[in-house]
Amino acid sequence: MPPQQTPFETLLSAGFDPLALLRSVADHLPHSIWFQFNDGRIAYTNRRFLKFFGGTEDEPGKFIDFVHVEDAEAWSDFCRLRTPEAGDVMLRLRSADGQFHRLSVTVSPVSNRASELIGLTCMIRWSEEFARGLLNSLPEQIAVLDEQGVVCAVNEAWEKFTAENAGNTQVLTIGVNYLDVCRRSSQAGDECATNVLNQLEALLAGTQEKCAVEYPCHAPNRQRWFLMHAQRFNYGHRGVILSHMDITERKRAESLLREQDNRKDEFLATLAHELRNPLAPIRTGLELMKRAMDDPALLAEVRETMERQTMQLVTLVNDLLDVSRITQGKFQLRKSRVLLNDIVQSAVEACQPLIFDAGQQLTVHIPESPLFLHVDPHRMAQVLSNLLNNATKYTPAGGHISLRAEVIGDELSMTIRDDGIGIPVDMQQRVFEMFAQIPHADEPGTAGLGIGLSLVKSLVGMHGGTVSVASAGPQPGSRFTIRLPISEHLAAVAVQPAPLGTLEKQQKSRLSVLIVDDNEAAAKTLGIAVRMAGHEVRIAHDGREACAATEHFCPHVILSDIGMPHMDGYKLAKWIRQQSWGTNTMLIALTGWGQADDQKRTKEAGFDYHLVKPAEPAEIERLLEAAANPNLRKMPDA
Repeated sequence: MPPQQTPFETLLSAGFDPLALLRSVADHLPHSIWFQFNDGRIAYTNRRFLKFFGGTEDEPGKFIDFVHVEDAEAWSDFCRLRTPEAGDVMLRLRSADGQFHRLSVTVSPVSNRASELIGLTCMIRWSEEFARGLLNSLPEQIAVLDEQGVVCAVNEAWEKFTAENAGNTQVLTIGVNYLDVCRRSSQAGDECATNVLNQLEALLAGTQEKCAVEYPCHAPNRQRWFLMHAQRFNYGHRGVILSHMDITERKRAESLLREQDNRKDEFLATLAHELRNPLAPIRTGLELMKRAMDDPALLAEVRETMERQTMQLVTLVNDLLDVSRITQGKFQLRKSRVLLNDIVQSAVEACQPLIFDAGQQLTVHIPESPLFLHVDPHRMAQVLSNLLNNATKYTPAGGHISLRAEVIGDELSMTIRDDGIGIPVDMQQRVFEMFAQIPHADEPGTAGLGIGLSLVKSLVGMHGGTVSVASAGPQPGSRFTIRLPISEHLAAVAVQPAPLGTLEKQQKSRLSVLIVDDNEAAAKTLGIAVRMAGHEVRIAHDGREACAATEHFCPHVILSDIGMPHMDGYKLAKWIRQQSWGTNTMLIALTGWGQADDQKRTKEAGFDYHLVKPAEPAEIERLLEAAANPNLRKMPDA
């Protein structure tokens, strides 16, 4: 009985051409395949090879002609090894369009019946393990579309996103046609989907190489934004590689920046308004003083008004400077042991005129027993006055404002309550943000700069405390609560020397005072004030003029600006200290720069005191009194 034929032998006995069979199989493989002789001549190629590299089946040439010049030697060496086993080599190969691509070439030796090596069978394919490892290492979601737009491969990041959004009908998995999904969304009126569809169709048609599109994705529970990069490829077959990057946080940051930019614009517009408000009565007051020289009562009234408006300007500028210093991390607290009653009294005295003018009632409740705090008394009083000013601004005439302080556990709780305009619930988390303003359509005049409450939060936080707000809505009023930690054992602090203004008044002496400022108006008005105090005055407008003035005028005190032309205040101070008469001269820096670094620099230059413009006239007078008294000449701080 003859032996049973194998299926392949059956094909041969039926007259099937084995060479035609092998060609048919090779032509339908997704890889480029060829056979080359030992001398490098190509004897056979499949269709994929010709499509990728170009050329014809009759004249395929030599494979080395497609290899990058820098890889040619490596390919020749690899072929000369003539190993009996298959091997792989990575090469840069030129495709029909002239572009080079880094691809993996698998080589298998071919021998004749005499076991002589006659050539090599070669195949080009992507190193699937390498490619997948590379794609999976990327955080972006990556997918490959075939020439019909069907998702044929994805990386792990894409699979993870798909799993997390399984309930979303727009999830794209392997086998789903990406273009069809875009078409459905486009037909539903999604302009972004229309844009993506048009871009991908252009890529697959070969009229475009790459594109980038930002689009929203309505994932469950929240909206997310993605940046899609798409790149056309043609490695034997046409397709598109997509990468999706989640840019939700970036879009949120951009939105926040736009919002902050809008707040800044609103802040600048409001600042201009707030500056004009006090300037208008000051300007009018100056005109009235010209016309009412013979009316002392009117002059006194105008002067009081101008003083109030000037203090409003000073407070405004100081708040701006404080915010700047806190933002830059250059703000320093000067804590001391102080009575709560003193802080509250200082804050109430500062706000009392506004409350009185508005016809409102203020009640204050604080513990009867003395309560000491370790805080910066000036800044804590500023916190309370800011909150009280805020309350009176949004409380109508006849309204009520209260300040209550009580000890709760190891904390001091201070609450400022009013019965004026409340705060919408959606704004209560934002009122402490920089430049935040609450729109009140019924009260258009209540808008402020949006920095007062931000400053309050920063100052309270620097003291280790918290501040919160509560309001039931637009009408029932608001309640701000400050909580500060209380130390159980405050160290006894020696009583500090009283300020100069409280010392027994010294006998006034006539001093020689040199004022140096390149602002002529500022120098002139300060000179008038110093002369009215009974002192002799000379004025210079820069450091050089000041040096020249001392040739005929030996000053006891020099009040000098810092930023001046020709010779600034630092150089002037150093020059004075080098003079024989300058050792005992009191040097007072009078400048608009008031940060800690500025004060350190003036001290190093030789100044005794550092005053920030606009300085209180009473402060300058106290320093002049100290200059007249040798025992008070050198003070640690002004």
